[in-house]
Amino acid sequence: MARRKHSAANKGLPRTLHAPQQPTPERSSKPDYEKDEQGHKRRVDTLLTLRKAKRIDSEAESIAERWRKDYLFACFGARDIPSNATPSQDGPGDAHTRGLERALVAERLSYVHDILGDETHDKLILLLIEGVSFSAMAQELLPDRSGEAARKEMAISCATLLKILPTAYRTACQLQRTRRDNDRKLARKRKSSRIRSAEFTGPSHRGPARG
Repeated sequence: MARRKHSAANKGLPRTLHAPQQPTPERSSKPDYEKDEQGHKRRVDTLLTLRKAKRIDSEAESIAERWRKDYLFACFGARDIPSNATPSQDGPGDAHTRGLERALVAERLSYVHDILGDETHDKLILLLIEGVSFSAMAQELLPDRSGEAARKEMAISCATLLKILPTAYRTACQLQRTRRDNDRKLARKRKSSRIRSAEFTGPSHRGPARG
């Protein structure tokens, strides 16, 4: 007896399942979407856009990604785990060690913030964390201008920011290393001072016990 074919096989799959999925009007109205050359709204990747336009080099792109990961880890505790990561001999760590690591990353970010200044730091968050398009940033930061000229000006401004970010990030790392070295030296000095003090005073002696 011939096996009856499933009805869905006869009818075939709806064409809508094969059509590329488009974002909803509500989603495409978000600031991380903008129109491409064909007039279609696409989610923007600002780093990729600047890299393809050769406005930033690979170092600027790499440091921007590192800063973004630092920010997400320091503020939200989120961290990407490499696929080839090997287990540590000391174990995965606990909440205390993780908290110390987040504090160190947050300190490094604060150094970068101080170097760049408030306005530039806020722009970096819009660009790398919130993923805001150049057009949306231009509307917010350049309210007296509009159109493609404002978008291009904002793209150039963001590219300039990403070009100086590697220097700011390396400087922040150096400042953090210097601070930690100074803390270690101070700790050793205090420990040595306590030892000398104990040697000078000698052990404490109690008087004879009274009967």
